[in-house]
Amino acid sequence: MSENGAKKSNNKESMQSKETKQEELKDEEVNNEEDGEEEENQENEENTISLLGSLRKQLISIKEKALQLEETGYKVLAPKLSNVKTNENGFIIFEDDVSDNPIVIESDFIENCLKSEGIIVCDKDGYVGNTVMFEIGYLLAKKKNIEFIEEPNEQWLRDVVDYFSKLNDKLHLFKYR
Repeated sequence: MSENGAKKSNNKESMQSKETKQEELKDEEVNNEEDGEEEENQENEENTISLLGSLRKQLISIKEKALQLEETGYKVLAPKLSNVKTNENGFIIFEDDVSDNPIVIESDFIENCLKSEGIIVCDKDGYVGNTVMFEIGYLLAKKKNIEFIEEPNEQWLRDVVDYFSKLNDKLHLFKYR
């Protein structure tokens, strides 16, 4: 085979290889999107609750609420309330957490919230910290049922709660029980 023929053959094989790789990437993207849809539309586990609240400021009231719920037959999926392992820079890590990395812990927490039948915000004295506000916003966008123990101090958060409770008939937002 001539040198030009060999180059053409190599170029043709290279182009076919690139096309194959592109098709594999497209298939992988489709599979990832389908996995994401399954995750987003996952079923709630029956009789499960997740608790939101500032662990730094309200750990005792969160533990008390978890105990109350467990006594009435609920399973608390999040947070995983075991002994405190560390408390660095205001982030509490429990012995039973999946990692020592705060990002991994938060991701696992949100995943468990999405599996929960309901969410209760432990906002003693109306306090809701920045991380909890983020979690509330994300979970409202995912159409999760949310209940607040007390009325939040922040007017804009009360407005958001009111807005979402009127926006979606399927969203059961129990305010300030």
